[in-house]
Amino acid sequence: MRKIICAFLGGFIVLSLVVVLLVYPIFIRIDDSIDLGSGYRYIQDHPQSIIHHASEKYKGTGNEVIPPLVLEYNYNESFIIAKTKDIKTKNTIFWIVEKSKMKSEIYLDFIEFCKQVKDRNINLILKSNYNRIGDF
Repeated sequence: MRKIICAFLGGFIVLSLVVVLLVYPIFIRIDDSIDLGSGYRYIQDHPQSIIHHASEKYKGTGNEVIPPLVLEYNYNESFIIAKTKDIKTKNTIFWIVEKSKMKSEIYLDFIEFCKQVKDRNINLILKSNYNRIGDF
């Protein structure tokens, strides 16, 4: 009788551990987003990535500021700059976000984008956010 009880308890413990290991990842959320300051975050959800801003109006989800697909970005205390690829048209788009004004500007021309970055003394260089083999 003692062997049956021990076998039952051992099986129950093993089954409980398996259930916990299978169900636990469902209840946790790994936040691999990057804080860009002033409520802005870079959110990577492979293969897409966006830059969003938390706001009172959109509690919990935030407001998408720069749509997918963010190829390169950089930021400082006052600005975010980014290079994206439109998923539908495949066009390259450049962005300047002025954090204090919550204002986004779009540039379809790289030369004009660079001129604006220089004229506004932003002092940032775009950096690739893809570090893994097989990404864009």
